[in-house]
Amino acid sequence: MSHSKSIFGAGLFCIDIIQTKVMDQKTCYIQNGGSCSNVLEILAKQGWRSSAMVPAFDDELSVYYLNRLKDNIPTLIQYGNSIRIPRTRTSFNKSGSPRYSTTCPVCQRPLFKIALPSEADTKLVVQQHKFNGYFYHDRISPGVKQLIHAAVLNGATIVYEPNSARNKKGFLDHSRECDIVKFSAKKIPDSLSECLRVEAGRSRVKLLIKTSGHEGLDYSFRLDESTLSPWVHVPNYVDRVVADSSGAGDWVTAGILFSAEENNIDFLSLSANELALVFEQAGVFARLCCAGIGAQGSLYGPDEMASLVLNGKTYSSPYGSDFLQRIEDGEFCTECISTNVH
Repeated sequence: MSHSKSIFGAGLFCIDIIQTKVMDQKTCYIQNGGSCSNVLEILAKQGWRSSAMVPAFDDELSVYYLNRLKDNIPTLIQYGNSIRIPRTRTSFNKSGSPRYSTTCPVCQRPLFKIALPSEADTKLVVQQHKFNGYFYHDRISPGVKQLIHAAVLNGATIVYEPNSARNKKGFLDHSRECDIVKFSAKKIPDSLSECLRVEAGRSRVKLLIKTSGHEGLDYSFRLDESTLSPWVHVPNYVDRVVADSSGAGDWVTAGILFSAEENNIDFLSLSANELALVFEQAGVFARLCCAGIGAQGSLYGPDEMASLVLNGKTYSSPYGSDFLQRIEDGEFCTECISTNVH
């Protein structure tokens, strides 16, 4: 199976703002984020051809954000009305567990509003783009479904990484239309994941993956045309000191796809040895993630990061020195990196 190492994505693209404190040293990391962005950018760094549909972002950070995104994903198709780039703010409690917020604790601005493509947004894309590789999505909309339909007709492998299953029937129905479905056990209860495993026997699904953080992951693969295997457990794939595990799941996804292409693995006829190889490679990717801060912290070398020390806090970002100068000049709220309102 060869997809020419290409992937098209639609879903979450955002800015990650990660606030850390080690001893008395405070650091704020500002970088690209969002599951869809992470998977596509990780694979792009491995030489894949990544393409994506993204909202028409237009705010004080859009130039920096989009320039960095285009470095890794040169084909960006923007859609819809202009919106602010969603921001996720991460801090850590005393035990080291992450806390996520979508409202700024200082200026109280809401930070997280997303816009997914409509059918009108994707109409020209499905006519002009050749989906001859993988299609990745982490959210569903009428436009995303239209993209999937075109991708299936072009022989693409459909990868779905749902962020929740509030609509259980919708989750089950859509998952059955995908080749690879990967989700967190924290977001999808065991009863629902088992229901999916059973019901997906007669569906398009080739591989189900359920991640459980430090406990590792479980997977179920296709045995024959009507059956998926019982869950198979893979122990924790991170065996070194962890700087930050945020985004490790996205690196696992990228590692699975990378391994499949490197070893010419067909998801329709997986063997035990092939699966062992796939998850071994996924573990390598996860360990790379956990060695850095944030989902994309390990993507960039020291020469690609700019730093600024201001009022006892270090700001670090791949957006460049001009961006950090604006922080130093007081243009942005230092907690949510939005324009200060004076």
